[in-house]
Amino acid sequence: MAALREPIVSVMGHVDHGKTTLLDRISGSVRASQEAGGITQHIGAIEVPGEVVRRLCEGVLRSEQMHVPGLLFIDTPGHRSFETMRRRGGALADLAILVVDVREGLMPQTRESIQILRHEKTPFVIALTKIDLLAGWRKPAGRVPLLDQIAKGGPEFGRTLDQHLYEVAQQLDQMGFSTERYDRVSDFTRNVGIVPI
Repeated sequence: MAALREPIVSVMGHVDHGKTTLLDRISGSVRASQEAGGITQHIGAIEVPGEVVRRLCEGVLRSEQMHVPGLLFIDTPGHRSFETMRRRGGALADLAILVVDVREGLMPQTRESIQILRHEKTPFVIALTKIDLLAGWRKPAGRVPLLDQIAKGGPEFGRTLDQHLYEVAQQLDQMGFSTERYDRVSDFTRNVGIVPI
C-alpha cells in the first residue's frame, strides 16, 4: 500500500462557536485560552499524529481500519472580517468540520462556510458544540463515549438535545443538505452527520 499523506481537515464556523476549543480537546493543547480576546485571528495548523487519532477513535473504529499517518487540522477564524482565510481553509481541505453552537444554530459565518464548502465540493460533518450548556447535562467523570454521556443526561436532556439538533437539521435542509445525528446515519454519501459535543 502506498504511503498516504495526512488528510487536511479544515475547522470552520461562526465566531465563538468553539472551533479552537474543539481542536484543543482533540490535540491536547490550550490554544483557545491564549488567543487575543479569545478570537482566532489567523489560520493555524495543528498536526495530530496517527496514534493519537487511533486512541481518540478507540471503541468506534478498530485500529486496523485506521491507515492514516495522522490528521492536519486547519483552524480558520470565524469573525466576519476573515472571509478570505476561511476560503483558503475550505479550498485546502480534504474534509471539514463545521462547528455550530447548539443554542445559536446557523449564523452568518456558518452559512458562508457552508457556501465555501459547497463551492469547493469539500465533504463535511457538523460538530454541534456546547451541549454541556443545555438543561439536564451531567458532566461525565473521565473519558466517556458520547452516546453514554447523552444517555446519562436522562430523557429530558435527550429531548432538549434532539430539539436543538433538529432545528439545526432543518436550517441545513433549507440550504439543500440532508442531515442526521451521526449514529443514525446509514449512508454518509447522502447525509451529513451531526456530532453533538
